Amino acid sequence: MSRVRSLAGTLVAVALVVVGCGRGVPAGGLGPENPTAATPLASVTTAIETSASVLGSALAAGGYELDSVTGSFRSSEPASFVSVARAVYRVRLADPDDGAVVVYQLPDANAAGSAAADLAEYLASGSAKVNYPADALVSVAQLGPTVILTWFSPGRSDDPDAARGAFDLMATVGRAYQVLP
Repeated sequence: MSRVRSLAGTLVAVALVVVGCGRGVPAGGLGPENPTAATPLASVTTAIETSASVLGSALAAGGYELDSVTGSFRSSEPASFVSVARAVYRVRLADPDDGAVVVYQLPDANAAGSAAADLAEYLASGSAKVNYPADALVSVAQLGPTVILTWFSPGRSDDPDAARGAFDLMATVGRAYQVLP
C-alpha cells in the first residue's frame, strides 16, 4: 500500500512540474507569459499611447518601427502587476521573439516610480530570471505614469545587432531603473 501511495505522490509531482514548465515562452513568441492573466488593453489609455509614441520616435531614429500586439501576453512580473493596465508592443524585427515591449499604466508618476523600482528588483531575483534566457538584457523605465519593460537575448536572436540597436534606443526613453544581474 505504501508503494502505491509513493507512486501516486510521484505522479502528482511529475504532473505539477509538467504543468509548470508549460508557462514559459508561448508558441507565438515574445517571451514569458501567464496564461491565466488578462490580455492587453483593447484600447490604450492616453498615457500608454503617449509613452508608445515616445518609444516609436526613439526607435524611428534608428530605422525601427513599433507595432501593437494583440492577444494574451505576460512578461515575468511581480504579483502586484497582475491587475495593472498594460499594452504590449513589438519592435518590427526579423525574429518574432525579439522586440517585446510592455507599457504599464499606473495612477500617477509617483506610483509608476515605485512600481518601476519594484519591477526592476523583481526581475533581478532568481524567481524571475528563470523565465528569461541566461544572456537576456532587461530594461525597466518610468515615463510619467507609465512603466516600460523590454528585453532581448543576443543568443536567441536571428539578428542580435538589430535587436540590440532597438533595445539600446528604447533604453534611452524615460527614467531607467537598473535591473541588477
